[in-house]
Amino acid sequence: MSKQITAAELGLIVNVLLTKPTIFGELDSEGKHLDFMTEIAKVVCDHCGGEVWNSASRVGDEPALIGIHGNDSLPDDGGVWKSFDPEGELYDIDPDAPDKAPCFQEGHWYTRLSDGALFIVPDDREGYAETYGPDDDTLEALDAAYRQADQNAPDWFDKIDRNDIAKRLNLIRVQDFQKRFDTETGWYKA
Repeated sequence: MSKQITAAELGLIVNVLLTKPTIFGELDSEGKHLDFMTEIAKVVCDHCGGEVWNSASRVGDEPALIGIHGNDSLPDDGGVWKSFDPEGELYDIDPDAPDKAPCFQEGHWYTRLSDGALFIVPDDREGYAETYGPDDDTLEALDAAYRQADQNAPDWFDKIDRNDIAKRLNLIRVQDFQKRFDTETGWYKA
């Protein structure tokens, strides 16, 4: 009969192999350790989003590092990678990529009555951007309200009754003159 390993036990083995690679004797060289780290990063990317472009590497006595890049399967918030390396970027800036800023500026803005949280439904008829705001029930209800619209008509977004949506979801409709953007803090209401 085979050995039956729990998820916690497997996690422990992977953790030890990544952080103390010589303990088990299997990863007895720098190259084997870096190859293992690269393969584990690829497995996480395959299941959680992101992609590995280059192998893991180490400079001097510094810890080994692996670069993770964003891709279509990665959640917009950065997924499992979002809390790590806050200075790093998941997406390289592509000068040919569509600019999401105008669709947010021209989108429908709301603030929540209870806490002032900002929600922006982008005027994005190309499907590049998703609704901006705290990931909670209000965001889901706002998305659902817009999905109910007849999106086959070319001017469907302009015909949305924003006042009705705001009333139903306990939101305040933000007027165009109140929309602001700051490079440090992002979108906000004046």
